[in-house]
Amino acid sequence: MELLSKYLFCIDEKRFDSLSMSEIFTENAEMTMPSGLTPQQECKGLKEIRSTHAEMFSKVKTSHHVSSDFVFLASSDNVAEVRCKVSGYYSSLSNEQEAVLLVGVIIFSVVLTMDGWRIHSMARKTRNIFSMNIKTRT
Repeated sequence: MELLSKYLFCIDEKRFDSLSMSEIFTENAEMTMPSGLTPQQECKGLKEIRSTHAEMFSKVKTSHHVSSDFVFLASSDNVAEVRCKVSGYYSSLSNEQEAVLLVGVIIFSVVLTMDGWRIHSMARKTRNIFSMNIKTRT
């Protein structure tokens, strides 16, 4: 799904401006942010999703990768619910020698709008499916 790839690209490239995120989410989208690195957060609306992401990821280097096929849980002509596994590498911008690798599940609902497909709801769940602290050598 191109929307998820765009979303993960925005996180990795720190593109949280309104144009980038409005091409991915509906204006009234809802998101549950994972509790893997920070306390779980509920975001409602594009503005809150954008500001939460900017705050959460501005000081962290990230690299996200979809690690499974997309599974369509339900779909119709203009709505679909999708699930996939994603891995994420996170390190502090000030200390890239210590990092965390998280693998989790993203479940998201997409709707067909006048502007094309957009994510309407998303739950990013790590639930410690796999978490590993990494120390790199210099």
